[in-house]
Amino acid sequence: MGARSLYTGPLAGTLLRHVLMAVRLTARTAQPSQGLAWLQKEVENFDMQHTKAIILLEYLGKQPLPHWKVDAEAARLLRGTLMNAGV
Repeated sequence: MGARSLYTGPLAGTLLRHVLMAVRLTARTAQPSQGLAWLQKEVENFDMQHTKAIILLEYLGKQPLPHWKVDAEAARLLRGTLMNAGV
């Protein structure tokens, strides 16, 4: 998905869409701190959605599809970072 449809389309502005973008950033940079910083900056009232983001990342991190291998690993890394961040 990349950055397209981030603010338009059926997922626009949803926590899921923002989490997917943060996973993409984490996968591209191998720096979960960048994905976390993006979430904290872009998601309104992120501290109130912290637990939901962790649940979404847990689900995404369990995806067994071969083409999702890199993104699933990024989701697991980002989840761990988010859990330890104490937002």
